[in-house]
Formats: sequence, structure tokens, C-alpha cells
Amino acid sequence: MRKVLDASGRDKIDLQQEIELLEHYLELEKLRFGDDFTFKIIIDSNVEPAFIQIPPLIIQPFIENAIKHGLLHKKGIKTLLIHFEYQEWLKCTITDNGVGRIRSEEIQNRNIVQKSSFATKATEKRIALLNKYSDKKFNLQIIDLYEDQIPSGTKVIIDFPVDGL
Repeated sequence: MRKVLDASGRDKIDLQQEIELLEHYLELEKLRFGDDFTFKIIIDSNVEPAFIQIPPLIIQPFIENAIKHGLLHKKGIKTLLIHFEYQEWLKCTITDNGVGRIRSEEIQNRNIVQKSSFATKATEKRIALLNKYSDKKFNLQIIDLYEDQIPSGTKVIIDFPVDGL
């Protein structure tokens, strides 16, 4: 918690710190799910996490959503893949094999207490604000995945503008 609080008060942190925060968070979630939950963080060889600065806690809310809305409702093996690559942008791709956004919304609509996805909306507003005050723009895509026309997860792609690489 101390690391999250420290990071939340800063404009930018290095990608290595962000990855460490994500690993700690995912290890805690693994305690909840047990062996049914696996995650993998892949960092391409041309990405140097210690030298890339990004705004903190942009990635974590999408990972939390994948777990809370997609993987929590899935029976069997739950997987989460986080992939960092660099071309002209730092690209972070988060892919889960959960129930998908449509099925998750159906489940949520059955619940008496409706909960809106605060973290995603807040992060989207934060990205819009960052884009408003920067020449280099962030890009966010959320893609529903299907297998044989059945929802089979979600993919989130976040493109971070990076200086100096």
C-alpha cells in the first residue's frame, strides 16, 4: 500500500516501478483465486522498464476490471496476460480469458445493487486530461474477444507516448 500511495502522488514513475506494483497486486489476487488463476507479464527485449517514464496507475484499473468483471465469473482456468512492447509507442496489451463485457454486464444487471465501473471511467477521463495538455496523445482500445461467436474475454490496448527512446 505504501508503494501505491507513493506512486499515486507523482506525475510519472518508471515502468519498472509500475510493473512491480502490478506484480504485487496480481500476487494478492492469486491468493484469492488459487491455482485457477495464472498471470504472465511479458516485456519485449527492446523495452527498458527502468528508463521509461509513464503516469502511474493507468494500467492497474484495467487489470482490476479484467479480474472483477471477466475472470471472477469464469469457471475453470482464468488467465491474464500483460504484454509490453515498443515501436513508436510503449504499448501495453492486457488480455483476459474471462466471460467478456457483454456477459459481465448481464450478470451485473441481475444484481440488486448496480455498480458502475468507476475505475475505468476515471482512468478514461484521466487519459483524456493527459491528452488535452500534451502534444503526444495516449490511445486506448477495448476489444471484445470471441471464440465461435461466444464471448471469450477482453483485450485492452494502451499506447503511451514516450520521450527519449
